[in-house]
Amino acid sequence: MIRDLSFPKVLRLKSTKQIGLLFESPRSVLFYPLLVKFRIENGLSSVQTPMVAFSVPKRTFKSAVVRNRIRRRMKECYRLNWKEKFDSEFLQNSGELTMILIYVAKEEKKYNLIQEGMLKLLDRLKNEILKSSGKENSADKEEA
Repeated sequence: MIRDLSFPKVLRLKSTKQIGLLFESPRSVLFYPLLVKFRIENGLSSVQTPMVAFSVPKRTFKSAVVRNRIRRRMKECYRLNWKEKFDSEFLQNSGELTMILIYVAKEEKKYNLIQEGMLKLLDRLKNEILKSSGKENSADKEEA
């Protein structure tokens, strides 16, 4: 069975207005070396995929080469793992999810550390969304 591992443009959050709303949102989850700020538009979503943006602070990493390398690593980790963490039933019931992944470490990390952080961060994010929507009991029953 071939998995679709693409990262199409519909998954990318590019709207400066939506990104600004994300930074105003108090909802966030941290798992070192990544922080995710997210928003959920309630109701059933017409978009079945979460929209995501990636950020590496210029204040911490002055070199664009380093920032771009870290951003590429983050995108690759997300691209390979988001479908496993966010199944279609979860996405339909959670509403329209937008998020920005921010690299918070002060030094450049290897790919495997970023991937480990991404996996645990996506798990925490899913649990946080389920907890806030009051659907954690149904998720626990499915895992058991």
